Amino acid sequence: MEEKKIFRSAFLITFVHVFLLYVIIMVIDDGFAFNTMDVLAGAAISLLCTYVMIRFYKITIQRDGIRGYDCWGIFHFIEWEMIVDVKPIRILGLKYIRAYNRERRPLWLPLFLSNFGEFKEEIQKNVPKNNPLYSAFNDQE
Repeated sequence: MEEKKIFRSAFLITFVHVFLLYVIIMVIDDGFAFNTMDVLAGAAISLLCTYVMIRFYKITIQRDGIRGYDCWGIFHFIEWEMIVDVKPIRILGLKYIRAYNRERRPLWLPLFLSNFGEFKEEIQKNVPKNNPLYSAFNDQE
C-alpha cells in the first residue's frame, strides 16, 4: 500500500477567520447591536464549523501526486507531472498556492497548515525538482 501523508489547516488561524466572518455578518445584519449571547453563540458555531473544515478539507501527499480541493471545495488528485503552473493568492489574509494542471480547476493548497514544515519537506521529497510546485515551496520562507 502506498504511503500517504495527510495535512490539515492550523486550528487557531482558521477559527479566527471563521469567527470574524460571523461577526462581520452579524454587524451587516444587526449593526453593532449584538449582545454577549450572540457572541457566545457565534463562537460555538465558529468552533463547530472550524472543526468540520479542518477534518474535511485536508491535503494528502502521495509518492505520485497530491490530493486537495479546488475553489468550490471539490476534491481532486493531480499527479506531479500534470502540474503546469503555480500561483500564490491571498484571501482575507490566508495564503494559498494554486496548483494548475492540464485537465481541471487548480488545487488550492493552504500555507497555514498546522505542520507546514513537514508539508514542505514532503513536497521537497516527493515532487520532481523541475516541477513548478517544487520551486514554489523552495521559495517559501
